[in-house]
Amino acid sequence: MVILAFDNIAKTYGDNPALRGVSFDVHAGEIFGLLGPNGAGKSTLIRILMDIIRADSGEVRVFGPELARYSPTRRLML
Repeated sequence: MVILAFDNIAKTYGDNPALRGVSFDVHAGEIFGLLGPNGAGKSTLIRILMDIIRADSGEVRVFGPELARYSPTRRLML
């Protein structure tokens, strides 16, 4: 079962590409980490996952459906 999926994520800041075509899946039971040098796009990818910023293109799925912008009428159940 795929828990987290990034499909062809791209993000630029002005003329500077932060992410280009990032795609990967995290399956149930896997331990996953993001490693890379400064400027590799790790924080940008996490901010896209957390819906702090929007990707220019691509799709993020958590437990199946694509992430949607927060709606004040929708509440997160913990």
